[in-house]
Amino acid sequence: MPNARVGTVISVSFFIYPAAAVFNHDYGERAKWIYRSLSNGGKIKLGIFNHRGGAGMKGFGRLSLIFWLLFALATVWRPSFAVAADGQEETVITEWQMSWAEERPDLSTKADRLSSLQHQRWFPVHAGEKHPVPEHVRAAWIKIKLPAIESNRTGLYIKEIIGQNLYAYIDGEEIYSSERDYVQTRRKLLLSLTAEDSNKELFVFLSYPNKSFLVKNIIFDEYRVLQKKYLTPILTDIILGSSLILISLLMLFCLLFIGRSFHKAWSSLAILILTTGLIIIGDGTIPYLDRDSFGQLWTNIFDQSTNILPISLFIFLEAFIGRGPKSIISKFIKIASIVGVLNVIAFIFDIITKSKYFGYMYHLMTFLYLLLLLASVIVIAAVLLVRSIQKNNYAIIISGGLLAFLVICSTELFWFYLQGQDHRFYFWKWGALVLISCFIYVLGKMIYDNFRKASEYAQQLEIFNIELQKSGKMEVISQLAASVAHEVRNPLQVTRGFLQLIGSKNIQLNEKNYMALAINELDRATEIINDFLSFAKPQKEEMTNLNLNEEFQHIIDILTPMARQNNGSFKVHFNGKLWIRGVSSKFKQAIINIIKNSIEALPNQGKIEVFGYIYLEEVYIVIKDNGEGMTEDELRQLGKPYFSKKDSGTGLGLMVSFNIIKSMDGDVEYNSVKGKGTQVTLKFPMLKI
Repeated sequence: MPNARVGTVISVSFFIYPAAAVFNHDYGERAKWIYRSLSNGGKIKLGIFNHRGGAGMKGFGRLSLIFWLLFALATVWRPSFAVAADGQEETVITEWQMSWAEERPDLSTKADRLSSLQHQRWFPVHAGEKHPVPEHVRAAWIKIKLPAIESNRTGLYIKEIIGQNLYAYIDGEEIYSSERDYVQTRRKLLLSLTAEDSNKELFVFLSYPNKSFLVKNIIFDEYRVLQKKYLTPILTDIILGSSLILISLLMLFCLLFIGRSFHKAWSSLAILILTTGLIIIGDGTIPYLDRDSFGQLWTNIFDQSTNILPISLFIFLEAFIGRGPKSIISKFIKIASIVGVLNVIAFIFDIITKSKYFGYMYHLMTFLYLLLLLASVIVIAAVLLVRSIQKNNYAIIISGGLLAFLVICSTELFWFYLQGQDHRFYFWKWGALVLISCFIYVLGKMIYDNFRKASEYAQQLEIFNIELQKSGKMEVISQLAASVAHEVRNPLQVTRGFLQLIGSKNIQLNEKNYMALAINELDRATEIINDFLSFAKPQKEEMTNLNLNEEFQHIIDILTPMARQNNGSFKVHFNGKLWIRGVSSKFKQAIINIIKNSIEALPNQGKIEVFGYIYLEEVYIVIKDNGEGMTEDELRQLGKPYFSKKDSGTGLGLMVSFNIIKSMDGDVEYNSVKGKGTQVTLKFPMLKI
């Protein structure tokens, strides 16, 4: 059976090789085995990248999807390694012996080690028992009686052991050593044993144990089985942390392509995700590291990530829910920054003093950091509550994520105390991912909302520009109309009067026809001038209640002869009594202008139908014809000065009609298909009688 395959977001060999390389003793071989597995795709195949090594971010939502898939992969489907069965069964040792030491003895030679071991005061210890470390104790010995070992591929595994430096001896010979030149006591221990070690005594020396010493179970089993248990936790944390780091790096790269208005929220969230990923990797890898395997580096990265995380969190919240009451969010950004700076100063001081005052600095900075976290949770919860009550959607979403995070962390903390403080915190990562997912969703929603508002603003700006152009043209027409009205209309009336006077005399028939033609043209010119005057000096007439049934009866009487003259029919269908507010004469003028255009566009045996009805407290009038119709370009030109499909038209009649309808709080909409006809929909506020 081939080994199970695990997907991850990057090739994690970069992280695992240096970590595994420091597992001491034969851990170099173990590291090479992992590295080969990762690189040749045989044992463990890592990567959601395709064989070309590429992955594109085609949408913001895909980040969140990848994020959750990787998390489910890392937490549910853990790495599985093939194990060659050789009959070795797991043996659990539940009892061994311990001895305290005030100072580290001289263990440089085999004779020194054997001599030191003979003078130790041993006492029995059972698995799971806690033993307070006496004052002035700086080291401890563990003596384990090895069982019978049948295979040369047997291993011993201690899941958790406390000590800064670890050494293991059999018969005075050193089989394992791991030293740290920095203060960090969390450890895991995996040893390789052979059949020659059967029934011998294994001595483990550790320096600087914690205040409370605890070893759970000591397990013997086939080496590769124990290797799986040993490596699975670090692989899980590296996969999960690396996924977060990649997402954050992608987000930081995307800063090159997004607007400056999003930089604050986007960059702070990217840094928050980055620090969370580094904390997860650091928390998972610290037990595996020592002086020669970047242990100090990862410990420092872990510490500084915890400093940066609250700062980026508050900056992100400020971008969405504001500065808070009395600028409390902004103040906490400064407070978190001050604590971070103090932590850096303490770190530098610790390096200068070679950890001489590490205990004091550690407790002081831990107290300040925990105090900051507690105050931060209270402040964030209070501000989110206020903003949620104010119906801030961003605050409501973030509140949900924060609540889930606090519930998960509180449950795990309760379980920690229930287990006698013997539980390693793990499920807080679920809560952190839920909270980060809420942050990603909120950021995506903010970008979408801003894009939608920008689109709406662009549409409104376009409409405003169109209206502005229309108003400019109207102003020109108004000035022109006022000038023409005064300068032209009076001479036209005088000319018409003289033509009528001449026509009343005895003149030849053809001359009378000329006179009649001239008078008709003068009347047409006067009508155009009157249209201009409608724009130049619109008359404010008193609005009255209009019964559309009666109004359209008058309109039918006027337009029916014209429709018949064009071989068309004209029908009106009204659903009950329809009432609106308006000016009767103006309303008739507007409707007649619109219907006249329909009549003039009718083919032989054409028809015009008018429908009237009420919908959602508005009166609709639909005028429908089967005339020649219009193109989209022609529809866009309707209502503009001088646009007309008639050879002798000016376009002013439709402009007058649109203005009349608008003055009555109405709307007009044209729909037309070339060669099939036109439909005009008028909409007015309904008048309840």
